[in-house]
Amino acid sequence: MKEMLKNPVKWTEATVITSCEAQEAVSHLLITQGAGGLVFDETSPDSVAIRAYYSDSHDRELLKEAILKGLRVISEFLDTGKKKLVLRSVNDEDWAENWKKYYKPFLITDNIAVKPVWEDYTDSDGKIVIEIDPGMAFGNGTHESTRLCAKLIEKHLKKGDYFFDLGCGTAILSIIAHRLGAGSVTAADTDPDAVRCASVNIELNGLTEAVKLLHGSLAQAAPFAENRRFDLVAANIIADTIIDISKNINNITKKDAIFIASGIIADREEEVAAKCSENGLSLEGSSREGEWTAMVFRCKGVS
Repeated sequence: MKEMLKNPVKWTEATVITSCEAQEAVSHLLITQGAGGLVFDETSPDSVAIRAYYSDSHDRELLKEAILKGLRVISEFLDTGKKKLVLRSVNDEDWAENWKKYYKPFLITDNIAVKPVWEDYTDSDGKIVIEIDPGMAFGNGTHESTRLCAKLIEKHLKKGDYFFDLGCGTAILSIIAHRLGAGSVTAADTDPDAVRCASVNIELNGLTEAVKLLHGSLAQAAPFAENRRFDLVAANIIADTIIDISKNINNITKKDAIFIASGIIADREEEVAAKCSENGLSLEGSSREGEWTAMVFRCKGVS
């Protein structure tokens, strides 16, 4: 993570103390407000402290108002417990130290292990092992939505497929796709900090020449994407963004390509399915873990 930490940067850490029952809903709220990552700390058998990290570009007062408003909405249908919110400034180094405490090697699928760069890990069972330095980007592999997406990529990716990772975060899904045999891997994110983090992780895994990394939205990446026509597109983002990008997925995919959409809170599953259907995508199936859903769509694409 040298590239990301050579110039210390201030971030806003927002800590919410809530009930275990409301953990998933509150996590979704913090992510939709632009959190670069989350750290969880169980404070009692019934409560959890969720620490979310935001770049210094966020207006702190507006962020506080948005989180408090979201917590009030959640409390209408879930017991949110103390519902305490504390905001403070932290350095990149503080974020890194938090991850070193809580982020250990783990299996993201039955066949793929994720190893933090600072941890030693030796696998004797022939599993694929990837290295990740989470930095400030979302997608370290521990969140349900990332695990769901990784499992579906493992299920649907065929050797030689052209793969596109939309909203790549740490680039964990891009690295997984390459290790599973993708013939071409492209990753894109609108957050410059995520792109920097993705670049570090791509280099850590020796894939600088193998993964094409873009800074921008789907619309900005489309001219490049349309020249490739992808076999599989994965987006581990949020429901609203998935609905928005679904309008253009068929423009960048081959006929009968797969679109994996993850990061969908369960109570929006039907809405996302309906909107994607309106935009010419056919629902093939879905998977759920906790309160999170990942959906698999078949694309009309371009012949």
